[in-house]
Amino acid sequence: MTGRTTPNVVIVVLDCVRASDFPDGRAPVEDTPFLRTLQREMVTYSRAVAPSAWTIPSHASLFSGLYPWEHGMHLKGNLHFDASLPTLGTMLEREGYASYSLSANGFISPEFGLTNGFQQAAWGAWWERFARVFSSWDHPPCTWSEAAPSATTDSRPNDPSGLPPAFQLVSRVVHPFVQDRDPFWMPLAINTLNRTVSGVIRPSEPYSLHLSPWIESTFSGWLARQPGSSPVFGFLNFLDAHEPYFTDPRRVTGPLEWWRYAALRMDKTRALAGTWRPSAREYRMIHRLYRDMIAQLDRRVARVVRSLKESGRWDDTLFILTSDHGQAFGEHDFLFHGYRVWEPVLRVPLWVHYPAGADAGMRVNEWASLVDVAPTVMEAIGQSVNGFPSSYPLTALHRAPRPAPVVGIADGVHVRQVLESLCGPERVRFWDGPMVATYHGDRKVIRDVWADRDSQFDLAEDPDELHDLGAQAGGEELRAVALEAGRRLVAQPAPTQSPDVENRLRSWGYC
Repeated sequence: MTGRTTPNVVIVVLDCVRASDFPDGRAPVEDTPFLRTLQREMVTYSRAVAPSAWTIPSHASLFSGLYPWEHGMHLKGNLHFDASLPTLGTMLEREGYASYSLSANGFISPEFGLTNGFQQAAWGAWWERFARVFSSWDHPPCTWSEAAPSATTDSRPNDPSGLPPAFQLVSRVVHPFVQDRDPFWMPLAINTLNRTVSGVIRPSEPYSLHLSPWIESTFSGWLARQPGSSPVFGFLNFLDAHEPYFTDPRRVTGPLEWWRYAALRMDKTRALAGTWRPSAREYRMIHRLYRDMIAQLDRRVARVVRSLKESGRWDDTLFILTSDHGQAFGEHDFLFHGYRVWEPVLRVPLWVHYPAGADAGMRVNEWASLVDVAPTVMEAIGQSVNGFPSSYPLTALHRAPRPAPVVGIADGVHVRQVLESLCGPERVRFWDGPMVATYHGDRKVIRDVWADRDSQFDLAEDPDELHDLGAQAGGEELRAVALEAGRRLVAQPAPTQSPDVENRLRSWGYC
């Protein structure tokens, strides 16, 4: 942009998208034509690790450049970001950036402190995960503005803001069912309801499964209103790849196949409790629906990049495309995310478009982490990166290996009472124990903190983590780092979460 040397910064998080299903992964989704073209303009970091197995700690790390035990925002700490810690929002605000956070995920909101420093924020309501029929809506259900903080829309589960008044009573009746349990009939019921309502309110338009469809248009409109001489910082979170998954009738061969997919059970809580065990066929079918959502995200990313190009900002934008964690579909007999640190859960895509297309098309095979995003941004705008104790600018990996191991954690059960009511305290404790994964070279160490036990894997020879090398030589540094990270995770007793926070966790599918 003429008259400005400070680059724009745009970060796009594809929530729950794992590296293996993304272009350049082990089994990439084929129907991603835009992403495959875009990759030629990006630097691909092929060994990227999420700092956590679920949303809140990972986003806190992305915004702060700190690991979960450093910023303290995790289930063994506190689920509100410490306002005294700097974030990308607060650091870029000091540099004169106009900023907007647009998140389909309701955790990226002022309530949790994850929008600190943003001048404006918009986020999704819990019901958007289920009601996929309002694709013509172009306004977010929940908003906050630095200029008018009183305009905040509360999206608590018992006040489903953003819905038309006629839907609010129905929502209050439905919510207890989707919050507390996932009965076997619910996927079919919601699939059928979505399809029926879509046919009534949009009879001439194709059925759409878009989640929070207001994101792209809101971002594009905001971008158009910003002076061309001013740098912008945009954060976008797309939640399409997050469970539950619904069936697009255009992607199946007929009513019978649609019925089979629409009726799929996705009851993570009972899978954890051990009262339901998905079959290999069910895992494959759920995984297929997930891959359909990645194909859908291809088109949504295309609209974001198109907005940047049409505004004349693309060439001068640091554009980061990544995920906060992955998903499991039967690997190690595990479903979805959280609780464990296996590769499908921690390994994520990480692509970066540097201003002026620097290093476009490069593939970097050194270990990287979401904690490296913050120092990468600060380096790009010409600021010091000395304030980040454990993270490094990603550009340093273009020249040399990372000097320290990469770490990812799982921090236990989100809402104990739901799981405990199904299986008792002993199994809850099994899932509640923190786990730490450390990476360096081809080795990975997984530490079970409460059991005081380590496992070691050679990812080059054993990418599926099926053969534990035990105490075999080569993992001493990794074990030491995992031991220290685990110690710091549980150094202080976790505070009791408030009922409001527990309700919010349950409404978004966590138990």
